[in-house]
Amino acid sequence: MFQKLKGDLIIVGIIIVLAVVFFLINLIRDRQSSGEGNVLVVRDGRVVESYPLSEDITVTLWDEERTHYNLLMIKDGSAEISDANCPDKICVRSRAIARDGESIICLPHRLVLSVHSERERDMDAVTG
Repeated sequence: MFQKLKGDLIIVGIIIVLAVVFFLINLIRDRQSSGEGNVLVVRDGRVVESYPLSEDITVTLWDEERTHYNLLMIKDGSAEISDANCPDKICVRSRAIARDGESIICLPHRLVLSVHSERERDMDAVTG
């Protein structure tokens, strides 16, 4: 019985070590890929602007009537909406985006910010 328990503990230990190794590899890959690419500003389904994540800027994104705004802040390789005059402010409470495919959406202003990188993705549409 002790031999079976010892074998089970070895298997569990190997699984834990492998999980930690994969976690660290993904963490390093994510840190290397953040800050690359551009933030695309899409309003009503059309790309209206693009800003590089490598430059620290703050820009006010107005709608065509100049009644609705979102304040885009790009700093240290990530982008966020720091202020907006939408009623729910979900976009302001969203976390900053920096990796390819991440997005922030403001439904009341029909605005989508998304990160697009020139790097090839490691995953395809089925796994990603």
